[in-house]
Amino acid sequence: MTDLSHRSVSFASYNRAAALDLIRRSGPLTRRELADALGLSRAGIATVVDQLVMSGAAVEEQGERTKGGPGRPPRLITLVEVGGASVLALIVRPRRVEAALVSSGGEVTASRSAEMPLSSDASASARELIALAKAVTAGVEPGPSAAALVLPTLVHDGGRIDHHGARELMPTWLDEDVVLSLELELGLSVDVVNETVAAAVGEAALAGTGVERCAIYVKVGASGTGMCTLVGGVPFGGASGIAGQLGHISIRGQGVRCPCGQRGCIAAEIDYQVREELERRRGHLTRFSVEDLVREAKDGEPATRRFFYDIGIQLAPALGAAINLLQPSTVVIGGDLADGDTGLLAGLEGELSLSVHPGIAEGLQVSVSRFGSISTAVGAASLIGDRARSQGQRMPVPLTPHPAGAPTATIVSPR
Repeated sequence: MTDLSHRSVSFASYNRAAALDLIRRSGPLTRRELADALGLSRAGIATVVDQLVMSGAAVEEQGERTKGGPGRPPRLITLVEVGGASVLALIVRPRRVEAALVSSGGEVTASRSAEMPLSSDASASARELIALAKAVTAGVEPGPSAAALVLPTLVHDGGRIDHHGARELMPTWLDEDVVLSLELELGLSVDVVNETVAAAVGEAALAGTGVERCAIYVKVGASGTGMCTLVGGVPFGGASGIAGQLGHISIRGQGVRCPCGQRGCIAAEIDYQVREELERRRGHLTRFSVEDLVREAKDGEPATRRFFYDIGIQLAPALGAAINLLQPSTVVIGGDLADGDTGLLAGLEGELSLSVHPGIAEGLQVSVSRFGSISTAVGAASLIGDRARSQGQRMPVPLTPHPAGAPTATIVSPR
């Protein structure tokens, strides 16, 4: 017999997180409004609300009577706010590590970074992260209430690093108890979060679009290609938290071997092409990085823009299939290879117009990330806050939409 008990627990946690996210973004809601938005029965929403109230994450109070309205005023569910606390985001990027302090309002108030490649020893990376964390939190009162360790590799529910790929991408991290080292040195609980998921949540929070029924975030970067689907602002992780492996769809049967064991995965093919291009450039220059490649494309260098355009073309068939399956209202392309107008979006747009069903393409908005790397820290803080509240811990209510004046991107609608 198939054991479905773990799935019922997962669905319960998902419903609590979805309810928290909806109330956070929309303000106090009635049980009926929550049930309608989440598609739950009266009994189902009663269970969710009772759990949130019992855990101290929310309160249910009598609302104000509508002027001239009949009957009793509705009871409203409101999140419990604990002001002042912040979250520490410890981010491991392809070529550096970073510590960022995120306030309860979703603002990055301090950050520090240091050069440190992914292949570095995990204990050395942990020491660098601890030093950066102490630097950004020095003199901050009150100090952070929790920390998130953000990694560019797959992370299952419960913070377990997936060994497929991580063994090659960041080999020593599977053998060292980095989380324990961080917790002991910093005196904080540390949750492990996937980089793409954090960036997706942060992008939606900063843009104020978290209430959309379905949105897709795609990371195209030097450390891999990934996808996160947001349903009502909540990441959909599938059975164990790692759903959305766009980068591991094979586009070339006898292509480059991927760390996951397959050949021709999108992530492996793009990574190989970027490394080949960098090696070719380094034949003429002493130092040439991904950032230099992106800068050239943004400056309009034709051959470099064509290189990024071709990457967009390769990404389109798999992303088009995901769009046809999920029918998102928004697709955001982020990651260091999509940092601004590099030509990647133009290649992607042209191919999507051929692969997305016209009815689904109607009204679909495709754009590059508006907030870049800052979204990762903000999203990690949001995820930690939501997890803590859904588990009954009192945490700050984070992340109001980013104020007007944030950088904008051209919105492209495939035809």
